[in-house]
Amino acid sequence: ASRERGDHEWFEGHGRGVQSVACSADGRFAASVALDQTLRVWHLGSDRELGTWPSMENSTSASFSPDGRWIAAAGRYGQVLLWDVALAKQTRSLDPPAPSGSTALSDWGPGGLALASWDNKNTTISVWPTIDAQPTRLTIKESVRQIALSPDGTQVAIADASEVKVLEFPGGNELKTLGGHEDMIGDIEFSPDGQIIATASHDRTIRLWKLGSRRSIKTFTGHEDRVQDIAWSADGKWIASVDDQTLRLWNVETGQLARTLSRRNGSIHCLAFGPDGKTIVTGGLDNTVVVWRMFE
Repeated sequence: ASRERGDHEWFEGHGRGVQSVACSADGRFAASVALDQTLRVWHLGSDRELGTWPSMENSTSASFSPDGRWIAAAGRYGQVLLWDVALAKQTRSLDPPAPSGSTALSDWGPGGLALASWDNKNTTISVWPTIDAQPTRLTIKESVRQIALSPDGTQVAIADASEVKVLEFPGGNELKTLGGHEDMIGDIEFSPDGQIIATASHDRTIRLWKLGSRRSIKTFTGHEDRVQDIAWSADGKWIASVDDQTLRLWNVETGQLARTLSRRNGSIHCLAFGPDGKTIVTGGLDNTVVVWRMFE
């Protein structure tokens, strides 16, 4: 069921907190995975829910394929389940090289879908250019909590603590280390053109890094709590961020805060930009999925 108020509407249905949300490339659907071990798909612009399906224990991320045909969700032990949107059912899976203790799944971009699987000794990074292709894999001797794949699929950015490493893929050569945050990295995202990396941190800041430099080119400050999630608009002009209480919109060129939104008695934990650059979908630990109209 959905409800509407002012500049946002919200969907209710999950029984526990929402961990990840995603938008389809055509802007018609949003997907969410939650601690109630379900995946739900919502029809944006209406009060209709496309469907609810069992996900898996500790599902942490959801992502649409670029063509909108598939939704991927990853769980604690590394398996990625795939749902066929047209058929409205889970039909396939992508398996890690071995069961793992923790995983991180990238957004599904032009370069493919990347999964980092940590087995307490090594991390294996697997990239599927398409779901029918065999994955390309790289194993490194460190843990990974966050991962992002460049749009052209030639670089991966990874983080475990407060630093981000950029690696050549699949060769594994370390291209640079991005240091400057004072606390854990909450998210990493490449810009749509692949030239800038944005990092969000529990130190309450967001930093932008040019790929040709090891120093941050901008730092966004203003969050009052740790930054959990960030997303680029499709045109690369805006970054949205959430800190469990507020949704903030930043102008990339000027570095200025353009808008701050919050929900009374509501939580904002994760987000995804809609393809129109005007809509943002968020998920909260209050079990809701919210659609925000940012420029109304």
